[in-house]
Amino acid sequence: MPYTIQCDAAAPILVVTQEPGSDAIRELEQGIADITQALDMQAEPVFLILSVEGVRLPISMINRAAELGARGSHSVLHHHNLRETVVVSTSRLVRTAMQVLTGPSFGEVRLAFADSPEQALDYCRAALAR
Repeated sequence: MPYTIQCDAAAPILVVTQEPGSDAIRELEQGIADITQALDMQAEPVFLILSVEGVRLPISMINRAAELGARGSHSVLHHHNLRETVVVSTSRLVRTAMQVLTGPSFGEVRLAFADSPEQALDYCRAALAR
């Protein structure tokens, strides 16, 4: 499996890390199903950190992920146990392409960006403290 899914023991945060250099395209649908299953198991709404730093994501894959993740009745990015998604990537292409998810055509996904997993965790913890 080219990704890991971990629950933060101290806060309602789910961290998905895509292994650098992995073929995210081939595992996309299974990954979304696994993330959905992990969200289903949460006792309360959580933050979802998606770390894709170091993963080559062609625009076609980002478009496919947007369609699968944000549209339809079972879209993971609109899951009832999801507070907000934080994408870890310094890629301008990834950030620009994913920003479209916050618009009305994708149901206004709650989305933030971070440069590192640590920055994403800090963001989530600060939001929880408010």
